[in-house]
Amino acid sequence: FNKNRKFVFNKKEYNYYSTAYYLLNEVQQPAFTNVLVDKRDDPKEIAIDYANPISEDATIELGYSGIFNRIDVNYNGQYMDSTQNKFLSDTTTSYRFFYTDMINAMYATYEQEIEDFGFIAGVRCEQVNLQGELKNIDSSFTNNYFNIYPTLHLSYTTDAGDLQLNYSRRV
Repeated sequence: FNKNRKFVFNKKEYNYYSTAYYLLNEVQQPAFTNVLVDKRDDPKEIAIDYANPISEDATIELGYSGIFNRIDVNYNGQYMDSTQNKFLSDTTTSYRFFYTDMINAMYATYEQEIEDFGFIAGVRCEQVNLQGELKNIDSSFTNNYFNIYPTLHLSYTTDAGDLQLNYSRRV
């Protein structure tokens, strides 16, 4: 038997799970568990893009993208203590987890056509900061890195069709 419900109180979301099952051992009595999940997300994103045709055949583009997330999960597992006839916290199935990430990226591209030849050259620079912490076992991680993602697209138009050569390093 499983029962799952989602409750929202004052913009705070709770997930409630309840399970009943029978243990196959010498004492045949029902065992009950409860789980209360309190998860708070705080995602934010910002993007700014700029394009400027600097001539009839050339364009420059610049941009920024920022993604910022904060997640707090409080997972409270409980079991039914038949001697006390009440639910007690189960430390083996309960945890508190905090996670944050910040991704800041800037890009620039230059595009130009010269008669039958065209090209786009660009770069994306990205700084990523990730942190997570599992409170109940005092475990944490940090992953910070900086990456550069270049791109180059070449094209040439002939009477037989277009020829293209592309290189991109992707996220």
